[in-house]
Amino acid sequence: MAHWFFIARGAADRPRPYAAASEQGPMICLYSSAERASEAARGLGLVDPESGTAPLFGVPMPAAIDYVAAFGKAGVVGVVLDHPRIGHHIPLANLGLLKSWIEGAAR
Repeated sequence: MAHWFFIARGAADRPRPYAAASEQGPMICLYSSAERASEAARGLGLVDPESGTAPLFGVPMPAAIDYVAAFGKAGVVGVVLDHPRIGHHIPLANLGLLKSWIEGAAR
């Protein structure tokens, strides 16, 4: 995966990723492709009513890991993958391990 994709919330010039509530706390919804993010946005009713498109943005890997991890300061506890299609989650504390693995695989 060269990028992680997110459903954009907020202002277009400063989007923030869509997050879902869980028992553990808020989790950012990240998607393995723009297609899956768009599909989820439609299913969740998060499309722009005027254009009918889903507001999305992508962040390249491995920078996406640091981007998501920074939301820990705002109380985010993890990420949920391809919500609601797959829904597996990763605690933010484990993202450092994922980053090490990705950087090692790139060598």
